[in-house]
Parts: sequence; structure tokens; C-alpha cells
Amino acid sequence: MLVYEGIILMEFINLATFALTDRKKCISSREYSRNLGTGNGIDLVKLKSTITSVPEVRVPTGYALAQNYPNPFNPSTTTRFDVATRTRVRLSIFNVLGQKVAELANEEMSTGSYEKVWNARVASGLYIYRIEAVSVSDPSKRFVNEKKMVLLK
Repeated sequence: MLVYEGIILMEFINLATFALTDRKKCISSREYSRNLGTGNGIDLVKLKSTITSVPEVRVPTGYALAQNYPNPFNPSTTTRFDVATRTRVRLSIFNVLGQKVAELANEEMSTGSYEKVWNARVASGLYIYRIEAVSVSDPSKRFVNEKKMVLLK
């Protein structure tokens, strides 16, 4: 459904084939156009579209933990990881004394690639982030990995 200023303009399935354009700026030929009576020259235009490429969807085949970026960081950093099957994931951050300072994830996740952002409100220094992933369907499948990161203030 396409709504403009609270008015239902049209209901359709494929929103990508229509665009709301300013009549004064639209130079291309139109298959369908209708003045909507809004007083501001707005038309509903059906666009001719051609698919030139289909984006590649990457499905992880294994577990992985990537290096955070940026590193060193201030005040936030992003951590990416891949999950191969439906998995219980815990992503934790520890200081050099082994004390947990943050937990970015502690949830069940489906197959895919994820990223979590840590907004650090701790002292400058070296930190370790650790992922623990246990398959929901087969608890004997486990993935544990750790990486270092540096917070500079």
C-alpha cells in the first residue's frame, strides 16, 4: 500500500515498480500517470525496470569470529561473526584480569552473519572478546574463539 500524507494512493504487491515523483522533475516516459489532486504536482508513475544483476547472498558454512573494527577504537567498535546452524550464542568482553565487562549477545540465533557494536564505557586498555556457540540441534557441536582489541581514549 502506498500512502502519501495520510491518503491511500494505491495498493499493490510490487512496490519496486512504482515511484512517487515530482511532475516537474520527471522527464522519462511513463506507462501510467495520474494527478492525485494534492495541489502540489505529485504523480504516481509506473517505472519500467530491468534486473541487471542479482546480489549474491552468502550463507555461512561454518562458524567464524572476525577481528573487530576499528582496532584500536574509541569509543565504539564492531564485531562480526558467522553462525552455521541454529545456535545459542554468547559474545562476551573481558578485561585483562578476566573480569567480564560486557555481554553483547546471549541468545539463540539462526544461520547467518551478524555484527554487534560495543560502546565502551570502560578505561583504556587491552580487552578480549570471546564467542561461545553451541548448536541447538546437536549440543556436541561447539565453537569457542577469542580475539584481542584495544581501547584508546
